Formats: sequence, C-alpha cells, structure tokens
Amino acid sequence: MIFYVVILATLSILLISSWLLESNMPVIIMGIIMIVTAGLRYNTGFDYDSYHMVYSEIANGTTLSSITPHFESGFMMLNWCAIQLGISFNLFLLFFSGLTLGLLTLFLVKLNDPELASMALYYYFVRFFFTRDMGQIRSSFAAVVCLFAIRSMIREKRYRAILLVLLASFFQKVALILLVTFVLVYLIKKHLNILTFLIVTILTGITSKVISGLLTSHAELLGDYSTYVTADSFISGSGLSNPVIWMQFFIGLIAIIVFYQITSGVNRRQFLTDAVDQSLESIQYVVAIYIVGTLILISLNQLPTAAGRTSTVLNTVEILIIPLIIRRCVSRMLQLPVFMFLAVVVWYVFFMHMELLNFIPYTSSLGGFD
Repeated sequence: MIFYVVILATLSILLISSWLLESNMPVIIMGIIMIVTAGLRYNTGFDYDSYHMVYSEIANGTTLSSITPHFESGFMMLNWCAIQLGISFNLFLLFFSGLTLGLLTLFLVKLNDPELASMALYYYFVRFFFTRDMGQIRSSFAAVVCLFAIRSMIREKRYRAILLVLLASFFQKVALILLVTFVLVYLIKKHLNILTFLIVTILTGITSKVISGLLTSHAELLGDYSTYVTADSFISGSGLSNPVIWMQFFIGLIAIIVFYQITSGVNRRQFLTDAVDQSLESIQYVVAIYIVGTLILISLNQLPTAAGRTSTVLNTVEILIIPLIIRRCVSRMLQLPVFMFLAVVVWYVFFMHMELLNFIPYTSSLGGFD
C-alpha cells in the first residue's frame, strides 16, 4: 500500500508543478511514471496470469487459433510479433504499457492546455489505472485509441474516426460500440437536458432485467463473450445499487446542468478556450458520449462484467469531464485543491474496494514493495 501512496504523492507534486509552470513537461513525467509502474510489474494485477499464459503458449509454438483464452486478433498478432523478435513477456508488458499510456499522454498534451492535461492524467490514474493498465490491458489500449476517434469525430474527420474504432476493435471487440454511439449522439445531443436524461434513465433501469434476460437467453450469439452473461462469477453483482452506476449518474447529471442548461448569451465557440477541442459544442459532444456509456451501464446492471466491458471505451471521457466541471464551477484559486481532494477520495474508494491481493505487494524485476 505504501508503494502506491508514494506514486500518488509523486503524481500530486507533478500535477501542482504543471499548474505552476504552465508546462506539459510534468504531464509527460507523470505518463512515464505510470508506464514504468504498469510495465515493470511481475505477477501483480488483474489478468496477469492469463496474458502470461497466452504469451507462453505462443512462444511454445501453439497456433493462435487454438489458444485459450483466445484474445482479439490484433493483440494476438502483437504477441506473436514480440515473440518472433525474442522479447520476453515482461519486456512485452513494458512495451504495451508504453504504447498505451504514451498515446494517452500524447492525446492530452495535444490539447495544448497543461492544466487540463495534468488533471485528466491524474484522474485517469485514480479512476482507471488499476483496473486497466494493471489488469485488462487490451481494454486500456482500445479506450485510448477511442479517445483519438472521438477527437477525430469532433473535428469532423469521420473516416479517420471510423478507422480508429476499427483498430481499437482488433484489441477489444466492444470498441465497436463507439460507432453506434456516434449515431446516438448525433440523434440525442440537441435534445439532451435534465428531464430527458431522467426519463430515459428511469426507463432504462426499469427495462434492465428484460435486457439482461434477453442477453442471457441468447448468449450463444455473443460467441467468446457469452461467458460474461452466463458464468456465475461474471453475473453476480449489486445491480442498481452499484455505487459506480450512481457515481456516473450524478456526474452525468451535473455535466448536463453545467454544459447544457446555459444562457443564450454564452459565446458558444469560445466557451473555455479558443481550441476546437474545448468549444462548448465539443464538450457537449463528450458529455453525450458519457451519458450513453452511463445508460449502457444501467441497462446491463444485472450483468456487471458485461456492463463494465461494454461501456468502458465510452466512460473514459470522465477524465475530461471532471476537470472541465471543476474549472467551470469552482473559482480559480480553489480549482486545484478541490480537484485533488475529490481525486484522492475516488482513488481511495476504488482502490480499497478492489481485490487488494492482486496489487499488494507490488512486485517487479526490481524487487517487491509493500
């Protein structure tokens, strides 16, 4: 536990430095620390054994099609290429972490807003880092690629966005949900308000048992993903009492209030900065994507694993929404303290409610740490 507290404290110092210096250099250092932490782990974190086993089977000459569990083709081919180059599994893990978190850092740096970039990366660490980069690394990579797809769609580069989603799907098939989301956002963005959000949320909650039942009864149509809707270990959960659902619901509600319920006198093209990525229209687009992800989470609340896997590429935009809400609603002097307090609370709650044995002690090629 002490090891992770030290990492959090270090990232906190870098976050403050980024604000004081108005520089992206601390953001880049934050990204490097996260890459090293996730990439050097040994027998630590969710799914480590599964990924290690697949890598070993490929190294031993087993054909890709006969390996169980069988991951998406893009990830399997990347494993195969690494093995052909004589790379060990631990070095492959470091490479994959560098690829994923390096792209995430690049995405945030390209916002040309060090304050927002540092807040977003810090929030990513407290909210997603352990479940993804210390566990489900395929979903981590897919989610980051989907961030670039969302950015391309906002900039009206639709073909690039579609290609990026397809690329992400070669590492996690559920990334394709973003293509459906693009259509839904186009249909609902202009009609999104507090009333419609509440009505649709209630209806989604009411029909969630029916939706889950249909998926379970037609599990064979899901192929390799059928386990997520049939196995007891994947369908046992707290349903609508899941605190993550409620957290995302309230974040979505606040985001609608802040970014949709505004006066007509607001300059819509220069809401926060002159950057296209931070115009009011762009922020509203991101919020709409988050709302769709939240509704998916609610609709599949009886199937918690399927809900998390399906909505994960959409809910990643939370790393942008939280800082943007704070920057909009809190006075300049208090923005950083308020954000850091909320982020540390989120980190503590999420970390303490995970299976800590997967993370403690942290072991790596450099040794073990409590």
